[in-house]
Amino acid sequence: MDTIDHKFGLPQPDFQALPKKKVIWPILVTVAVIVMVIMAKMGYNSYIKMLGQKNTIPALDTTSNSADAPPQLAHSSQMDSNVHQGVNASVGDQSAFEDKKSTKIKESISATQEQLAIKQNKPLVKPGTYQVLSEPQGIYHLVVVSYLDKRSAMKVVQQFMKKKQGVCLILPRINKNKTEMYYRVTIGHSKTESEAKEKLKQFKSRYPQIFVLKY
Repeated sequence: MDTIDHKFGLPQPDFQALPKKKVIWPILVTVAVIVMVIMAKMGYNSYIKMLGQKNTIPALDTTSNSADAPPQLAHSSQMDSNVHQGVNASVGDQSAFEDKKSTKIKESISATQEQLAIKQNKPLVKPGTYQVLSEPQGIYHLVVVSYLDKRSAMKVVQQFMKKKQGVCLILPRINKNKTEMYYRVTIGHSKTESEAKEKLKQFKSRYPQIFVLKY
């Protein structure tokens, strides 16, 4: 007997629609994502644990003898020793540099003093030569002889030159105050009166008439 659809009065079909298949792939995707997250977290934790083991400093063994120093302490001591050696080397280099600088300064001062001494001891007239002076130079002379004629004075000049003595020949001149008539032969020339007087003592025994003249 056919069943009747009470709503429309139509007979119901003999077949029924197949049941719909349940879609399970979203569930699979979700599970896969969860599994991947869990595995990633486990891998990350393992990596962190490995890093922690590498960076961990081993505890010091307090029961060991004091002579067995831990590697870390030995390394620290070696570093301190290297630092001290570097500082000492730097200080040594600086001291050596200062010593060299001080030595150069002393040598420069010594050379300057020698040059000044040479200039001070350098004769105003070169030995074995003579100079003719017609005007005052402000020099202190030791006058040995004075002549009215130039020829006699030149003979004495030549005698002193043979003895390798520096000689000056002061010519006669006329000024407002007085008239100079003599040709004067001089030796032992100095820039200061005190030096001239010291030289005068040396030549006084050989030339009794010698005297100091500033010209």
